[in-house]
Amino acid sequence: MEAYKRGKIAENKVFEALEELKKEGLIENFGQTFPFSEDDLWGIDFIILPKKGGIIPLQVKSSYREENKRRYFRKGIRYIVVWPNQDKEDVKKNLLKILGDRL
Repeated sequence: MEAYKRGKIAENKVFEALEELKKEGLIENFGQTFPFSEDDLWGIDFIILPKKGGIIPLQVKSSYREENKRRYFRKGIRYIVVWPNQDKEDVKKNLLKILGDRL
């Protein structure tokens, strides 16, 4: 499977998981950046609005590279890896870890 398709599948899984978290009242809201927008070019795929205020910028990847994680961390962007065989419940659990005490 080509990287672009894996990336889109990963983003779709994150979108669905965030939708559920919003419906469950665990996050206030979220938005997905437009392709090639300034936020997207900066490395932000989603912006999450936690219950306790503020924002959490999120980068979604379909494979793990430690140097990517460090690069996004330095920019203040959270990083989630979503594997092609990963189900939505797993993605939700990982998002909840990222949200941590901001729920």
